[in-house]
Amino acid sequence: MRWIVAILLASSAVLPACSRAVPQANKEFSFDQSSAEIRYEGVNSSGEFIESSFIKDPMRNSYQVSAWAASKKSQVTTLKSVTSVNRINLVFVGDGYTASQIPVYVSDVDRSIASILKQEPFKSYASYFAFHRVDVVSSESGVSRANGGKIKTALEMTFGCSGLPRLLCANLNKVSAEAGNAPAVDVVFALANSDEYGGAGYLKPAVATYAARNPSSLELALHEFGHSFAGLGDEYDTQGVVSNCTSFANVAKETRAQMQSAKAKWYRWLDVQNVSAFPGSCYSSKYYRPTFASKMRVLGNAYEEVNIEKFILKIYEKVKPIESFMPVGRYAAGVFWISPMKPAGRPLDITWTLNGKPLDQFKGQSQIDVRTLLLTSNSNKLAVTVIDNTSAVRDEAARKKLMTQTVTWTVTR
Repeated sequence: MRWIVAILLASSAVLPACSRAVPQANKEFSFDQSSAEIRYEGVNSSGEFIESSFIKDPMRNSYQVSAWAASKKSQVTTLKSVTSVNRINLVFVGDGYTASQIPVYVSDVDRSIASILKQEPFKSYASYFAFHRVDVVSSESGVSRANGGKIKTALEMTFGCSGLPRLLCANLNKVSAEAGNAPAVDVVFALANSDEYGGAGYLKPAVATYAARNPSSLELALHEFGHSFAGLGDEYDTQGVVSNCTSFANVAKETRAQMQSAKAKWYRWLDVQNVSAFPGSCYSSKYYRPTFASKMRVLGNAYEEVNIEKFILKIYEKVKPIESFMPVGRYAAGVFWISPMKPAGRPLDITWTLNGKPLDQFKGQSQIDVRTLLLTSNSNKLAVTVIDNTSAVRDEAARKKLMTQTVTWTVTR
């Protein structure tokens, strides 16, 4: 049995105390139609990926390739977060749900989010994500089919695009317009009111479709999220074409011994029992993958160590360890504080220094009263450094660059 499915696309910062330093909302999502291709992947009945290829978006001619604006019609609810700022923003839009079926849609989105947050690294970094649900109302219920059975739905989602029964396409103008109601957008998930297996993804903009009540469809979306968000390659050696396999963090041309000798790729992880250099990856037997069967090879499996590390580093390309701090500017001695991000189950490490000397008594604390210290100068440098020392990351250079942040103040007596 062959199933055809598609791809989802989608620092060590020192901040001067000159502003409140609350990061701005993500503005990276745009309706950039620089690519007209959809990548799809074939999966066998065991959930093993067997094929990767590209097709032209079959619905592209049905909508204008142009800038888009929010529809300003549909209700938006932000879930699992109180803000969209300094977060990875995942936006859900639904198709084929009538007004009376919005409760079904709400349940479908909640179930999708719960499934995502059961898996690493999303489980540990749940607070780094904001999920936005846009309640899109369709005039008719269900999903259209390319070979007949047209249904009037808000996003025009259709099974059977390009003659591929499991390919689920949509009108990207309408998807993007509805997603634009959310306060910020990084990736859009478009849910079809269906329990049939299938999905699709677009290179640009970062939109993925899937059947809402089919667990394998969501797992497919998470596999594709590994491509689009974390920049991971496929870890199977059957049909597919890519220009530069070794550009992926989870694909190597080196054997295990060569990695250890050259300190290449995932050499830092080779002491872990299930990590090695397994032959077969990136659609060729000449490349290697880090684990035997991660989610990038078999639907429904975990991402596993090397891929999880890459995910975490990509999260920190967008989310800073310090969410906000006060006060700002040049201040007399008083109370200074920060609000660090909070991974599940552990705090980030916090250290303070005054004029370059450690203030060990304040280690781990999010605020400090400088009036308790003896200031000997009228111009003192107070600094706080926050770092995520998770054992799930072993690349210390990347930890210093992306997962470490320092704020400094000039403090007068």
